[in-house]
Amino acid sequence: MPATRGAGNSTITYNAIPLTPYVMSPTLTNTINEIEATVLSSTAEESVAGLGSYQMQLEGNWEKALDDVLGPDSISGTLRTAVITFGSGAGMVTYTWTTKAFVTNYEISAAATDKLTFTATLRLNGAPTRA
Repeated sequence: MPATRGAGNSTITYNAIPLTPYVMSPTLTNTINEIEATVLSSTAEESVAGLGSYQMQLEGNWEKALDDVLGPDSISGTLRTAVITFGSGAGMVTYTWTTKAFVTNYEISAAATDKLTFTATLRLNGAPTRA
């Protein structure tokens, strides 16, 4: 089976506004906490699955239209809806957090000889709806 290339195979919508034109590198992270469950009769350390933690790291080209979406929310912490897709056609997966996403980190970089860029982290609360 051939690998699916990243370019054009992901979309990001935040507060019903497409961020895809600005994002060059989206990374979705799902981490399941490990709870130590070793007991006296154990012969090695044991763990069980805990709660999940989700976040979306965005990197790309900064523009005022992007800042109009992320800038105010990076100050207020307002909960929004985030929809993220990976793949295309029959191979597409959609993750949705309804009014459970907020901007937890927002950085604008301005190098003297390069374009303006940004990085942002969306904290995604609770488990997503996955389709």
